Amino acid sequence: MIRILQLHFIYLSVVCNPTTKAVKYQLYNKMKKNLKIIIFLFTLFVLNSCSVATPFFIQNTTQNNIKLKIIYNYPIEDLSNYGNYKIVYQNGILTPKQFEKSKELLDIEQQQISDSTLLITIPKNSTVRIASTSNTYFANKIKSIEYNDKVLTIDEVLKNSTSKHWKITYKIQ
Repeated sequence: MIRILQLHFIYLSVVCNPTTKAVKYQLYNKMKKNLKIIIFLFTLFVLNSCSVATPFFIQNTTQNNIKLKIIYNYPIEDLSNYGNYKIVYQNGILTPKQFEKSKELLDIEQQQISDSTLLITIPKNSTVRIASTSNTYFANKIKSIEYNDKVLTIDEVLKNSTSKHWKITYKIQ
């Protein structure tokens, strides 16, 4: 019995020792601070490394074929270095999700006018994918588009487009 009391006394003296409590508190604060730094660095890394696919579609909702001139800021042959600029279309007005699921994508009629200008014919009542890049990089590569005597900068096009889940769609009406 005396031995148990002695052990209990030693235990209480170690656990209740103000010096021991202070050391434990300091360790706890250091661990808490280090954990905050680790969480901050992890969050910073994740946010800087995010990349979101942003395809750009044009829907021709009219009953006429549309001649669309795309003027790029770069030579057309260099565009493949910056993303997928292969222009394909699908008959019908499709949502971007329906377009991406489609296996029947068709090549579009196109004519290169200069090293940075492309003329395409968008069939009536169809959806065309102009570009598929990350984080809207296509906006830096496309200078403007022209159709039906309208000249629109890419900023004007984006302003008049709809965006859902980073998929951007411009409608010709």
